[in-house]
Amino acid sequence: MNFLVIFGIILFLIILLLVVPVKLTLSKNPSDYIKVIIEVLFIPIKLTLKKKDKKTKKNDTKPKEKKPLKDNGKKPLSFKEKVIFYCSLLTNALKELKHILYHVRISDLSVRLTLSEGNAAFTAIAVGGINTAIYPLLGLVESYCKVDKGAFKVNVCPEYNTGKSTFSFSLSLHLAVIHLMVGGLKLYSFYKKETSK
Repeated sequence: MNFLVIFGIILFLIILLLVVPVKLTLSKNPSDYIKVIIEVLFIPIKLTLKKKDKKTKKNDTKPKEKKPLKDNGKKPLSFKEKVIFYCSLLTNALKELKHILYHVRISDLSVRLTLSEGNAAFTAIAVGGINTAIYPLLGLVESYCKVDKGAFKVNVCPEYNTGKSTFSFSLSLHLAVIHLMVGGLKLYSFYKKETSK
């Protein structure tokens, strides 16, 4: 009898954890730090991701030979082309995950992009191209997810003086654990399929 009670309590807790909404907050600042906060039952779990600096060993006196880059005949994408490519990839991912996204509630989505292409004309064209990609994408997100009023804050602006592009974003969403697990598996299989092309 005691075993059935303990098993019932454990099963109830597992079901509760799977059904309870999880608040997920992602943010990236221009210094390339990505902060992840996962809040389950008002318990926050904080993670900070940053680029690792490659340290050179003092004992290594021999210069390492650089491996020749494989020439696949493709030109490297410009910053504008990368943004448009990833927006297109995200659009296809949203269509793939539309049944899961119905359960997502977005409370904040802030994007700030300062773009510099080194030339005033190219910068202006790139900003226009990025805006034409981002705003339809936000409309698509809003059609699939539940979005709080005033959640979207997007600022894409040109930078003509410094010659340096900066990007930062912040995203807060609520989703049940079970939907998060199913969506994560679907998104992973979609990503593998798209990158293997």
